[in-house]
Amino acid sequence: DEFPVLNRARKELVSGSICLFLFVAAIPMAFQGGLYIVDILDNWSLAYPLLIIALVEMIAVSWVYGAERFADDIEAMIGRRPNMYFILCWKYISPVLVSILILSGIVLSIIQGYPNYEKFVGCDNSTLIEQGLEPEASPTWVVSDKMPGGVVGLIVIINMASCFMIPLYAVKYIFTSRGKR
Repeated sequence: DEFPVLNRARKELVSGSICLFLFVAAIPMAFQGGLYIVDILDNWSLAYPLLIIALVEMIAVSWVYGAERFADDIEAMIGRRPNMYFILCWKYISPVLVSILILSGIVLSIIQGYPNYEKFVGCDNSTLIEQGLEPEASPTWVVSDKMPGGVVGLIVIINMASCFMIPLYAVKYIFTSRGKR
């Protein structure tokens, strides 16, 4: 389909290669710092890319393709046209609300400052004392600490990697479709 070279390869080889890649990528999560990697992926690298991709999709469908054309396509598929409420949501309400969510999240991040994470400090008082903390400083053996600078950079790279595909594909589309219009 999209990748003709994969059509020539055996299905088992492609599936096995994908499984092997994902297995190797998951190995660091099985070690001591694995919980922190899961925390980064779970709490810091999901919301913004999803909202940005959703906003771009809404703009592409409503404004580039056209909300009226989209409503015509839905009418052709299900036999009735969506009412004006849906068209208004596609064109105006949803993009504005998602933009507000993105901007408020960015402003909140700036106000809160440098991101924190929950650091496991050990299960006995000697571990706490070695780290310069008061004995029994935390009944859950967890304290809040600022993330290292490299981790914040990694979070930014992870967030940008998923969003970077949108302009990359747009540039590819523009250059490959020249002369076909």
